[in-house]
Amino acid sequence: MKSGGGAGLPLKLPPPELPDCARASSLKIDANDGIRVKRNLTKLCCVVSLALKAASSIDVPLRGSAVQSSTFLSRSAEWAIDESCSPLGEHSCTHTYQTDNPWWRLQLDGVHKVSVIEITNRNEYRKRLDGVEIHIGNSLANNGNDNPRCAIIHDVPDGLTQTVHCWGMEGMYVNFYKPFNYTYLTLCEVKVYGGRNPFYQSMASLVWGWVYKCTCGLG
Repeated sequence: MKSGGGAGLPLKLPPPELPDCARASSLKIDANDGIRVKRNLTKLCCVVSLALKAASSIDVPLRGSAVQSSTFLSRSAEWAIDESCSPLGEHSCTHTYQTDNPWWRLQLDGVHKVSVIEITNRNEYRKRLDGVEIHIGNSLANNGNDNPRCAIIHDVPDGLTQTVHCWGMEGMYVNFYKPFNYTYLTLCEVKVYGGRNPFYQSMASLVWGWVYKCTCGLG
């Protein structure tokens, strides 16, 4: 091994510059293995990208049904899965009564690994989306709101539709839960993507476990 700085001292490699998708505060890397780890993490990013593209779409309007904690003026839970992304509340968006802890729940046609959820907010009263929690799982305890949480969402100022990554969380129920008192919950469209594809499922496990040994035909 080459020496640097002084005779007999091994050359120490600097910590690798990790790809953005591989950065994590809990990641610990031996500096001497920096080049190998950097190469494999780069492969991981490519493999995960391919996996997400390969994930099959869950056709929500055909394979799912929706319910909500209450319904205001006939603006039913099904309006969020009617394939219309119109943000006009009175024509296309769900609406609960003003109650404590309102919720909306999608029941899929079976247990799926959920990769991505797209949510379209209303064009008025946009702050109603602030603090809404997304939960995914198989339990109906507390109407499904006690399942593991994927994310907490908020209104995004640069658009009405936002994308949330759930990285293969598994479940039959997808809940939108607003844990506040005396408030409304409105959703204009919810699109859920994921699947049972074995290739997708194995790639999702790579994301969670940060497995560094990646192949899949990459150079």
